[in-house]
Amino acid sequence: MCKKFYFFAFFLTLIVACNSNRKDERFNQLLGKWRLVEASRNGKITESLQNAFYEFRAEGTMTTNITGVEESSPFELKKKVLTQQVSPPVVYQINQMDEKTLILTTIIQNFEFKLSLNR
Repeated sequence: MCKKFYFFAFFLTLIVACNSNRKDERFNQLLGKWRLVEASRNGKITESLQNAFYEFRAEGTMTTNITGVEESSPFELKKKVLTQQVSPPVVYQINQMDEKTLILTTIIQNFEFKLSLNR
């Protein structure tokens, strides 16, 4: 009985550690400054977001000028969902993220946006 308990406890610790490592990898990959290279609004390319950027910091804050005004706020990353903690919160779906490319989709003021960003 005691051996089964220790085996279960070890296995549970291993699972939690693996999930935590994946979360840390995604979080670390997100950190830094991302510049908008292409944006679409409701499926049509838009030029109105030129010079937009996102910058993510290790303490869990972000700065962006996507609305036309530069603002900083906390953010939360859970799996492939990035939430900018403003009122109301802005929720982004991460479609792709690697060392050089970040592709986000979101809905802002009833418009569907697809944002392609590079470092």
